[in-house]
Amino acid sequence: MNTEFVPPPYQLWRMSLAQLDKIATRLFSLYIRTRDMNKHGYVKCFTCHRKRHYTEIHCGHYASRKNMCTKFLEINNNPQCEVCNISYNGNRTQYKKALDRKHGTGTADYIDELARKTCKWIKSDMIDLITSLEKTLDYG
Repeated sequence: MNTEFVPPPYQLWRMSLAQLDKIATRLFSLYIRTRDMNKHGYVKCFTCHRKRHYTEIHCGHYASRKNMCTKFLEINNNPQCEVCNISYNGNRTQYKKALDRKHGTGTADYIDELARKTCKWIKSDMIDLITSLEKTLDYG
C-alpha cells in the first residue's frame, strides 16, 4: 500500500521546515484516509457517508490547514469525498454536526478556538511526526 519514498531520519535533518511539512502532510493525509477503511480499502465520507476507496477520498478538515495548531490534529481531519471537500467547500455545516456527534458537543467550537491561536512547529517536532506516521502506516 505504501510505495512513496520517505528519506531516512538522518536525511530529514538536512531538509527545510517547508520540505518536512510537505512530507508530513502527505503521510498524515494517507493516515487519515486509511484510518477508518474496511478490509477492502473503502471508507465513508465524514460528512455525507458516501463510500469511496481510500485512493479516491480526500483528507478533509474542519479548520483550515493553513493553521498549524489544527493542521495535524486528528479530530480536525477526517476522510471526505471530493464532492463535499471541493464542490461543497468542505461541507462545513455537516462537518460541524458530525464532529459534535462523534466527539461530543462543543468539539467544533474547540477546534475553532484552537484555530485562532498561533502555533509554530520546529524541525524536531516535524521529524517526530513523520517518524510516528511512518510507523503507524507500517512505512519503514
